[in-house]
Amino acid sequence: MGRTLKLFNRFSRDHARFFRRDWGNERKVFKMIGRLWKWFWQPTMRYTWGAIFVVGSIAGIIFWGGFNTAMEATNTMGFCVSCHEMDENVYAEYKETVHYQNRTGVQATCSDCHKGEMADMGARIVGGDKAEATPIPGKRGHIEVAVQAAHDGENITFRLQWPDAGHTPVPFVDGGKMDPDNQIKVTAMFDDGKVEMGEQAGCWLTCHHDSRYMPDAPAQDALSASDAAKIIDVTDGVTKYTKGSRTKLEHKGRGGKKRGAWDKLIEKAKLDAQHAEGAFMDVLRFKSKDNKMENGFILADRQLKDAEKATGSGRLEGGVWTVTMTRPLAATQPGGVSFEPGKTYTVNFAIHDDYTSARFHHVSLEYRLALDNPEAEVNVVKK
Repeated sequence: MGRTLKLFNRFSRDHARFFRRDWGNERKVFKMIGRLWKWFWQPTMRYTWGAIFVVGSIAGIIFWGGFNTAMEATNTMGFCVSCHEMDENVYAEYKETVHYQNRTGVQATCSDCHKGEMADMGARIVGGDKAEATPIPGKRGHIEVAVQAAHDGENITFRLQWPDAGHTPVPFVDGGKMDPDNQIKVTAMFDDGKVEMGEQAGCWLTCHHDSRYMPDAPAQDALSASDAAKIIDVTDGVTKYTKGSRTKLEHKGRGGKKRGAWDKLIEKAKLDAQHAEGAFMDVLRFKSKDNKMENGFILADRQLKDAEKATGSGRLEGGVWTVTMTRPLAATQPGGVSFEPGKTYTVNFAIHDDYTSARFHHVSLEYRLALDNPEAEVNVVKK
């Protein structure tokens, strides 16, 4: 503060000396200003030019200020979601599943917001601080996974490696293992841009509050008696589904409403059309028991079957898991994803480790995948 005051005082003295030294020239300038001022206020037929300029300037300022204020007000998130349709539907989904805030200020995808935060997010979830009501004591919050991808012009191969953490018994399951037959399961989901919000959220958009084992999962008798049971298999509860397969999603649970949309399926004809167009998440899954591979899709529900054209292997050596999954570049099912040069795809990976199942898994954020593209987060290199 002292230095600022000193500079200000010095500038004031120099400024005063300038006016004393050049006062003669300044008097000429003032005379010119005086003549201009006299003309400025010289009357026209009704008003002086000065009055016209002043009133016009004030009106311009008021107009521009009002216009700018209106633009700023209507360009805010608050204004955009002020109507109930936006607030209860689009904005609710935007906040909960997609690019709501991020450190760059650009509202885009989940990974734009949360890259670098996964460890903290995982720790809060497994600790029961956020989202998970029944945490597994001692379960690690995140896994560092090395992902490599390659192709030979016909097939695409994924290689995942991560450290094993030993066994942490699940206290609310007999024997401490949810899936005793499979020590690990690895899943990859792909979208080629046809799934609504798939590019922004990836596989996260298929998880809902009314899925089986989730807080708002419907009772089995309600499932069996529903119209949804005529379209999808609800024998083992509600599985994953896409937003586009439902007419409306309940996000906030206002007024005691159950969150989700398990019973709000669109017409079967529209579901069939979406499937034919490939508007579903393409799924590839490895199960450690017998190195079994499955593939399928998620649309109105999740449908998996033994993979005829995919192979996989997994092993635990030196405390490190290595899983390899291979499938053709061409689609392995009607409407499925075909990997082609020059195109970009969305991919997520999920790992059920330590004999877990259902929601007790580790899931990546969405990543961009492309063939022979160094700028892609998952660059599938030709070998």
